[in-house]
Amino acid sequence: MKNDKVLILGDCNSIFIKNYINDVLLPKYKVIVVAEGEHYDNYLKFYRDNDVDILPLWSGLTKWIKNLPVIRSVLAPLILSVNIRKQYGKVHMIHIHGLNHLRGRIFMFCKRGIDKSAITIWGQELLKKNSRQLKYLTRYYQEVDYIAVANMKMKNAFVAAYGDKFDSKLFVNDYALDMLPRIDYVKNNFSREELCDSFGMGTSETIFVCVGHNGRQEQRHLEICSSLSSLPVEIKKQITLLFTMTYGATGQYKDEVRKAAGKTGIKYVMVDKYMDEDSLAKYRVLCDVMIHAQITDAFSASIQECMYSGSIIINGDWLPYEDIENYHSRVLEYSEINQIPQVLRYAIENYQTLKDRFSKTKDVIRLLLSKEATVKIWKQNLHL
Repeated sequence: MKNDKVLILGDCNSIFIKNYINDVLLPKYKVIVVAEGEHYDNYLKFYRDNDVDILPLWSGLTKWIKNLPVIRSVLAPLILSVNIRKQYGKVHMIHIHGLNHLRGRIFMFCKRGIDKSAITIWGQELLKKNSRQLKYLTRYYQEVDYIAVANMKMKNAFVAAYGDKFDSKLFVNDYALDMLPRIDYVKNNFSREELCDSFGMGTSETIFVCVGHNGRQEQRHLEICSSLSSLPVEIKKQITLLFTMTYGATGQYKDEVRKAAGKTGIKYVMVDKYMDEDSLAKYRVLCDVMIHAQITDAFSASIQECMYSGSIIINGDWLPYEDIENYHSRVLEYSEINQIPQVLRYAIENYQTLKDRFSKTKDVIRLLLSKEATVKIWKQNLHL
């Protein structure tokens, strides 16, 4: 029987949290997940199959105060912490995946009955906060036992924001990429024609160029489309633009992207239906070239997966991924959006040579983000 309990605060529909629970905690620990919203059926099945308890944040008394902004931010964490103590007693560890005020307050109310605590910092609460917002989170970092960041870029950003006072708690580790073996399986078992058919993309005799990797405006689809209009006609004929709008995009923004894509004079496909992990692996293999232009990025899983699958990555030079060995030889870089057509033209004209070169990045990604590598670091640093 599993006596030690681990409480997870975070997005209960996150593939990263699901894999962390599966790879690091099960079967040794009894896992309790706080659900801040609805959980998707596939995640619910995983939790049920593995005896993971789901505690709805907004149920019973807290459901009545959900729409009261000031009251809910204090009372809901307090009520939840009381219920946890009554139901589970002593908890071995609490692990916050993605820190915000709500999760921080839950932690503060719960910490007296917990042996140790950890925070894994996600990019948005570090790279997209102003100095006042960063300072407000300090109280939680002071109380926690361990602080994890995904890579050296985030570690440097954390030290720049908070100095060296948390150095004894801080370590670098990312979540395992569950997609790696799935990508390998797709490459070994599906032809390009079959992959194109599965998405209704028609011809496979084209080079697929992914413009960003989600539907958020931060991917700068409109600016990229505007720049691509200047490509020579002979290059335009060889490529098809892929727009991944599976999450983060409003209907209005999708329409704006369609309009902008139509003006480029380049064939395009917009994928906006939900993709499960197997479908996403197929999609990654189809991504021949990735154009990435976010202002900030903490080396997202999408980019990691594209690198692993052998995509030619066209990346802004303001986004160096320092954890990748010989990084600058593994991407094509640009400084301004208006330079993208020139870089893309070079990629298309030297396509096979670059594909052969970029395919070697696979081994580097595996060393950093395989299940074996990441689980070892989690267990060593969290003393699990």
